[in-house]
Amino acid sequence: MQSVEKIPQLGGIKDASPRTRKADLTRRRIIDAAEQQFAESGFYGASLREITRSLGMPNATLLYHFPTKERLYAAVLDRIAQTLGGSLERVMAAP
Repeated sequence: MQSVEKIPQLGGIKDASPRTRKADLTRRRIIDAAEQQFAESGFYGASLREITRSLGMPNATLLYHFPTKERLYAAVLDRIAQTLGGSLERVMAAP
């Protein structure tokens, strides 16, 4: 599986160009909707078409950012791993 491009945190988005900010926010929206779809239906039951329908965006927009279902799934898993990693670090740092 190919590596997934990291999405900057919201704090970093404000420093980016308007075009970059819009692309990052679109990617976040797609990942949010995909996370819900994968959680409800699993990888094989999830539909890219359903994800784009729920967002009210053309299929081409999703495919521009995530050319395959596998790449989108990897981005969802990467975000979950980052979230869990941050939580684990906080727990380990607690007295």
